[in-house]
Amino acid sequence: MYNLDENIYLTGHGRTHENNPITKLFICLYMGLLVNKKTGEIIEVDATVQMDLTKKVISEIFYGKNILDEEEIIEKINKFYFASSQKALIIAYKECIHKFKKNKDL
Repeated sequence: MYNLDENIYLTGHGRTHENNPITKLFICLYMGLLVNKKTGEIIEVDATVQMDLTKKVISEIFYGKNILDEEEIIEKINKFYFASSQKALIIAYKECIHKFKKNKDL
């Protein structure tokens, strides 16, 4: 299982367009990141999306990256993730960064 002393679980959310299936099913795009507190490495990723492929793509963007590599991760999202939930994903990620910075030393 996960070492709760070494890792921190973070969530973030972002609103999607009204006609987006994510909005119809979940209201918002929520993402969860499990991050190593010392290194910032993202070791697990999940998101409230409808299609399995979308989950896999989001995981590929984030998995193994340092949560604080904001510019690199957002660039990857902007160059690779052309879903209507792109902006919501970035907002959810930025919320996770904020929570990481605030809570990593607890």
